[in-house]
Amino acid sequence: MWASGVVGVHHDNIPALERAYAATGKVREIVRLHTPEQFCTGIALSQDGRTISRHGLPIGNYNTRGKKLHARRRIDAFFELNGKLSIEQQMKRAATYRVWRAPLDLLLQRDIWHF
Repeated sequence: MWASGVVGVHHDNIPALERAYAATGKVREIVRLHTPEQFCTGIALSQDGRTISRHGLPIGNYNTRGKKLHARRRIDAFFELNGKLSIEQQMKRAATYRVWRAPLDLLLQRDIWHF
């Protein structure tokens, strides 16, 4: 989720994510929220004494147009292929999914470069 503040969730919290996902559709029917996914995820992960903690992993910066465009296409393609699977299956597949740009991706995106 872009700008949601949720960088990573431990696999022990899969049931909470499944509850959040199920609630998202119901929230959309009741309230006009701009980001129901982030709201439901935040509520689900704040229950049962869960805490937010730091990690040592590097975080990429997706502030450039090309990176965002490439990532959006990759994320859309991922959910097009895997959207009907369970959250647990999606998380397993997402662990091996590449969103970063390889040199060939950079070459193919040259039409959006602006100097």
